[in-house]
Amino acid sequence: MRKYNPNPKHETGGSLGRKGTKLDLSDAQAAQLLNDSSHCLQVPGKKQLVGVRSGKIYVFQDDGAGGYHAYRASGNEVCKKYAGVQAKIAEMLGIDVKRLSRLR
Repeated sequence: MRKYNPNPKHETGGSLGRKGTKLDLSDAQAAQLLNDSSHCLQVPGKKQLVGVRSGKIYVFQDDGAGGYHAYRASGNEVCKKYAGVQAKIAEMLGIDVKRLSRLR
């Protein structure tokens, strides 16, 4: 079972000069998605996982301390950084990869 560790930069969303966006999932929802293998995919050759919940895309980043933190991602980011899962993410969203690549 993967462990979700919330990151403070995603709690307040860019306050105090920190880079980061506020995460719109509760800790429990993020942990549930992280451990849902049908909606959260390991990116081949990388430490990240990409998940879909309620039509939104989330990236789970290895925190180096035995867990993961999450942030919202765009379809464009998935296509640029995580091409190994882009087709499956597009399928989960009910769109094609071309449309996924245009989602900001």
